[in-house]
Parts: sequence; C-alpha cells; structure tokens
Amino acid sequence: MHAEHLYGATAGHLHSGAAGEDGPVELFLFENDEPMDYNGDVASGTLYADDLVGDLTWEEFSMALVAGEVYANFIQKNTQKVRFADS
Repeated sequence: MHAEHLYGATAGHLHSGAAGEDGPVELFLFENDEPMDYNGDVASGTLYADDLVGDLTWEEFSMALVAGEVYANFIQKNTQKVRFADS
C-alpha cells in the first residue's frame, strides 16, 4: 500500500463499506508505538484469511476489495482519521 504525505500515523486498517459509509475494520495493516511519517510504501506483504479480524469471510473480503468496497483508514497522532478510498 502506498500513501503520500501521511504524517504522524499511529495505525492503519482496511475497512469494508461503500463510499461515504463508515464500515468495520476487516484487517490491521500496522500499529506504531510512536507516530511515523510515510511518503511512499506504508505496508506490503501477503494477506491471508487468518489476518481478517472482521465478520467477512476471505471470499467476501476479496469480492469487496475487487468491487472497491474496501478502504484504508489511517489514524494520525492527533486522532484525526484519514480515509483513502483507493487501497
């Protein structure tokens, strides 16, 4: 996952939900003890069904991802949430 100008990030998650909807967390990307700045790669690797923490099955999560119904949400040090629709 790639993000530009993401400052003071303390956590990143993938959520499910349509545009404009606050959906549940489906997968944790990272959690930092100290705020970090990102200008490029935020997370990389291979996802597995066991990584899911929400109610979706792997098949449902995969279909939602392809349909554009999964988005990244980053928490910044001032607790501001930054939503990226293109994950």
